[in-house]
Formats: sequence, structure tokens, C-alpha cells
Amino acid sequence: MSYRTTLALAAVLVTFALVLIGSVMAQTGQSQASAAASAAVISATDVPTMPPATAPAEATVAPIAAPAPVEDASIALLKERELEYRKLIEEANARLKVANDRIRVANRQQQSLLDQLKRAYAKQQELAQAQCTAAQP
Repeated sequence: MSYRTTLALAAVLVTFALVLIGSVMAQTGQSQASAAASAAVISATDVPTMPPATAPAEATVAPIAAPAPVEDASIALLKERELEYRKLIEEANARLKVANDRIRVANRQQQSLLDQLKRAYAKQQELAQAQCTAAQP
């Protein structure tokens, strides 16, 4: 083989090896990350319901009642926002109704003016036709 062919083949093999190593590392990194994430989820949700048998009675922890008011506060906040949004929607609907009413009035006026214009044009055509017939000997 020539020097150039050998160099090209070596470059292709090195590139292939680097891609292969990179993909293997990416796969192991993803599997480690997913394993760590699932372990974190399991440890966060895996709450013991009973204390160990060797633990003294003083070591048991009473459940905390703080999350309930926080949830009530967030529910109250959500309800308040919902009421505000409903008010805004009602105001917008009222404005749309007024705008639609104005459009209907304008359309009726436009139709009325169009009818007047058509009558005036027809009358003008009749007068022009009458003048043409009167002017002929």
C-alpha cells in the first residue's frame, strides 16, 4: 500500500474508534444517570411507615401538618385567579357584544344607503332613457 492509502485508512479507523468509544460512554452515562434518578425517586417515595424495632419510642417523628395550609393557600390563590380570569372574560365578551351590535347597525345603514343608491341609479337610468327617446325625431 502506498503511504497515502495507509494514512487514510488509519484516519478512518481512528475516527471509527472515537465514535464507538463516544457512543459507549454516552450510553453508560445515560444508564447511570437514569439509575441515579430512579434511585432518587425511589428513596424520596420510599418512606418507612413504622420505626425500626430497635429504635426507642422517642425517636419516632410525628407527621408535619404544614402542607395542608400551603395547599389550601394555593387552592385559594388558584380560585382567586380563576375569578379574575372569569371577570376578564365576561368583560371581553361584553365588549365583543357591543362591537357586534355596532357592526350590525353599520351593516344595516350600509344596506339602506346601498338600496337608496340603487333606486337613485335606476331613476337616473329611466330619466336618461326618457331624454334619449324624447330627443329622437
